Amino acid sequence: MKNINLAGKSIIFGLAFHGLLFLPILLIPNGSVNSVTTIETIPFGINNPYMEDERGNLPDETSDLLKDLGVYWVSDSLSRSWTEIKPLTYDWSSTDNKIKEYKKEANLEILFVINPFSNYEHKDGREHEGRYLPDGDQSFLAYKDYLTKLVTRYKGKVDIWSVSNEPKGEYQDNIDDYVKLVKTSYEIIKSIDPQAQVNLGGVGAGQKLDFHREVLEGLREECPGTGCFDVFDYHTYSWNYRDYNIKNVIREKSGDCQIEFTKTHQDYKNLLESAGFGDKPIINKEGATHTGEFKDLNQPYWCYLVQTEFQQAEFLFKRAIHQLANNIKMINWSTLGEKEKGDCDVRFTITGLIYGGLDECNKDNPYDAGMGVKKLSYYTYKFLIEKLKSSDFNNVRIINTSVPNVYLYELNQEDKPLYVSWWDYFAQGESGETKTATLSLLDINAPQVKITQAIPNFLYDFQTKKIQLNERDYPDFFDSSLEFVSGNTITVTLSKKPVFIDGFNSLRIINPKNKARLTPDSTLKILIDPGDVTNIKNVYFFIDDKNKCQDSGLDKEGYYACDWKTPKKSKQSYEITVKAYNKSELIAEDSIDVVVD
Repeated sequence: MKNINLAGKSIIFGLAFHGLLFLPILLIPNGSVNSVTTIETIPFGINNPYMEDERGNLPDETSDLLKDLGVYWVSDSLSRSWTEIKPLTYDWSSTDNKIKEYKKEANLEILFVINPFSNYEHKDGREHEGRYLPDGDQSFLAYKDYLTKLVTRYKGKVDIWSVSNEPKGEYQDNIDDYVKLVKTSYEIIKSIDPQAQVNLGGVGAGQKLDFHREVLEGLREECPGTGCFDVFDYHTYSWNYRDYNIKNVIREKSGDCQIEFTKTHQDYKNLLESAGFGDKPIINKEGATHTGEFKDLNQPYWCYLVQTEFQQAEFLFKRAIHQLANNIKMINWSTLGEKEKGDCDVRFTITGLIYGGLDECNKDNPYDAGMGVKKLSYYTYKFLIEKLKSSDFNNVRIINTSVPNVYLYELNQEDKPLYVSWWDYFAQGESGETKTATLSLLDINAPQVKITQAIPNFLYDFQTKKIQLNERDYPDFFDSSLEFVSGNTITVTLSKKPVFIDGFNSLRIINPKNKARLTPDSTLKILIDPGDVTNIKNVYFFIDDKNKCQDSGLDKEGYYACDWKTPKKSKQSYEITVKAYNKSELIAEDSIDVVVD
């Protein structure tokens, strides 16, 4: 037996022989075990990246796309009914393929969902929709055999195991059975791989909290201290881009379409605290909204908006920041690529970041730009991760703007703060295309800020086969501008696009001085002090928006320079502007006014 110390308690692991099965046992001495759970990686990920084929295999390009997107987490479901090819005999090839794509090729943190369904009754399983859940002694022994071999095979490669996905669907009338399943799974997983974490199956976006409230009460009794889980999960699908703050509300067009309840982050925190598990990390394993038209068989088609690519990208961005500010430790989008064929679930054929093409699942979809075309949301997510990856995700500050429907967040990065802001233009009482607000940037220490739009500049609601973003233009299709800081505040005109706000380095024009009076028909040397700006490739000099010259290297005194022949005509005012670029990215700018007199 192996003795492992966890949180000051001694836990003993061993094996028990039962017929032909060797099963792990967990022996806990008197007293409860306090769970210590931390998730400190970058929180962004993808859920079920692609809808697999009938054997659960992924497309060859999966790992390359995940690496390009820059995510750190991937969550995916493992089907026991696929793997168990006959009773107690398993084909692991599809899971091996996922491990190869996710861990070896893309180097991601992995959450796998354990689906306990079997195609075989194992004498006393409980039938549910044509398959069987562990119920009696024999079917539970079979489940233990499957889980033991699963966790043993992938020990050290899977970071979190989730016990079912949304268990309310199959266990709402058998809550004690799910509590037993969680406890059994927790003991097996911890006996084999103590470093792996166990996630409680998630709350569905359209589900109330009553089921999980009873489950938590049961786990508190069965597993004092640990609860037999490390992480709590909920899901945030919305079919209206306005509901990025996870209030699950469907806008009403008639009485048939209104959901009568809402859920917020605080509701989930209160749920855990009331059960004595307030210290458990909360994750959002999956969530999304769609592009195009979503039709639900249980609701009239007009219950759901026809949403543009811009609106999906807006929801993705705001949802991510809103969840960061609420200390959510994993924020996954579902999915990467849309489904092309097979068992078509209309919800997940139109929520991806990449179009699936007009195929079996989308043959009547007029909004699909063609297989492999990356939506605006793909680039929005990629840019978001690039901008935020050096942030301290444990300390995201919400700043009260005192401006209705304008939101501001501060993220601490390695050497300076990064701010994120947006205007909820769709809120009640709002109108127009822009809104001007004065924002307090509490920790800014720069004379200027760079304001960068968080969604690509694209003129149309949808890409088409002929009109698309050019991937080679990334990230240049994110428009930016500069604003001066005055007393730690800026005045900014917000459009419908969220923005990043970066402190800008102190490049400045040192000759001539602002408001200088210059001699007509003479040569003036314009000098630029780069200050603390680094990685400059080119500096461009403009006179009234006309490019006069450029300089790519410092002179002996450490300045960038340009000679300007002043006009012969006097009594004229001119604006001198200089812009410094690192390749194609604007990294600093300054301007002054002069008079030729």
